[in-house]
Amino acid sequence: MNSSITKIDQNGTYFLKPVGNPTLDAHIKQFNLWAEINNVDNSGNPLVVSTSTIKDFFDHLLTDKNKYGRKNRASTLHGYKSAIKKSVSKTFKMSMEEKVAFELFFQKIKLPKAAKTIKAMTIEELQALIDESDIRTNLMIRFLVMSGLRISEMINVRVSDVMLSDERSDYNIYVIGKGNKEGLVTGIPKQLIQEIQEVFKGKEYLFERNKKPKRLNENKSEIMKYTRRQMYFIIEKAGLSILGKRINPHMTRHTCGRILMDKLKDVNKVQDRLRHSSVRTTIENYLTTKITNKDVKDAFEGIL
Repeated sequence: MNSSITKIDQNGTYFLKPVGNPTLDAHIKQFNLWAEINNVDNSGNPLVVSTSTIKDFFDHLLTDKNKYGRKNRASTLHGYKSAIKKSVSKTFKMSMEEKVAFELFFQKIKLPKAAKTIKAMTIEELQALIDESDIRTNLMIRFLVMSGLRISEMINVRVSDVMLSDERSDYNIYVIGKGNKEGLVTGIPKQLIQEIQEVFKGKEYLFERNKKPKRLNENKSEIMKYTRRQMYFIIEKAGLSILGKRINPHMTRHTCGRILMDKLKDVNKVQDRLRHSSVRTTIENYLTTKITNKDVKDAFEGIL
């Protein structure tokens, strides 16, 4: 591909077009403001946008400080990359060959990896939610944190998926997870399952809403399975009313991971519970402690 992507559009352009997304368009606006000042010839005349322009812009983002006097965060840089990539596709008419070439060019722009932010509840927040929620929300939160299940997995647990363990002291739950992978979640307390069954009285699913008669036949009852939207609403509402903050339901899974990592100090066991396909995911998300000088000193004291 020629270094100037304007070869695709005979008229050329000095700016990139917005794409209709407020966040992305804000990034494109910043690119255009930068290009107006920096993408010029020796006489100060504006140059058309090219791949060289885009590369120079990212070099600027990586080396210069933003308006707050700090280097741009990795997530911000990736936001610019996504915005410019979409805008280029809208601004220039490209053949399939040129699209492939531009994709390869974009892959060569290496940016720092954006750090994942894992949001988990504190023990105090979790305890307050459990203590002050209504009985149904209480049981939902306890089950989600104890099992580490995703919301989509929880609402699909059938009564037939809940089985007594060999020791008959607790329950195991058969789960179909992400990518239709089958799994088994063990060690769910017998008392918790019994409370759930008594309150929700599920006939097909472990968690069912209050049943309502079908419109066409009032003699038959309809299985009222919870939806993801309903579960999100229930838990977010509890977070706002009890903690004064919005609780994302997926935080129950992260809270499970954090509690297990803090208590067990065993990455493999946490991976097994959360059913991550790679232990690397577990390490990146939950292994937050780093070795200190004191740790090293204490470990080797009297040995070396």
